[in-house]
Amino acid sequence: MPRAVDLRYVGTGSAAYNITTNASWLSVSPTSGTTTGEHVTVTVNYNTTGLTLGVSTALITVTAPGASNSPLQIPVELHALAPNGDDDHDGLINADEFRLGTDPLNPDTDGDGMKDGDEVRAGTCPTNQDDCLKFVGADRSINALRITWRSASNVSYSVDRATNLMEGFSPLFSNIVTQPPTNLYLDVTATDKCPYFYRVRTE
Repeated sequence: MPRAVDLRYVGTGSAAYNITTNASWLSVSPTSGTTTGEHVTVTVNYNTTGLTLGVSTALITVTAPGASNSPLQIPVELHALAPNGDDDHDGLINADEFRLGTDPLNPDTDGDGMKDGDEVRAGTCPTNQDDCLKFVGADRSINALRITWRSASNVSYSVDRATNLMEGFSPLFSNIVTQPPTNLYLDVTATDKCPYFYRVRTE
């Protein structure tokens, strides 16, 4: 997938420029031109044919006679990944990461605290920070605590509970059938006034 670099000449008059790379797998377009100060969008292409798995590095060099920062060198890193590998250990193979638009080197692409693979299994979007598995309500009904969370189709859930976070969670109920867009669980054993902490998981 091509990438783009935005260049701009700041000065008077016009400036001629040339753009080169130092690697056979890396190319740019355009490779030369003249600008009077407008933005120049440079398309960067790469070809992985013949590359070994791992990181390949290269430089894009922009020269413009008369420019104070010429030559300008832009470092490039290309990560060649095995399609069936899982380099960030998030539960998704690299091929699926590219298909979904997630980062194969970041286990939590959208930064919402949930791994990409877990989001896919939960039916949430791994590229949308606001779309995640989370509680949306907790209140006491008659003789029970009622908790609700966002749910998705074709997923079953488990609920864990703790009264002391230092002692950890214990399973409360499992194989809860999904009822999107939200699921509800009544904890009828939460009868006293001690604090209760809940955790919902996909199965």
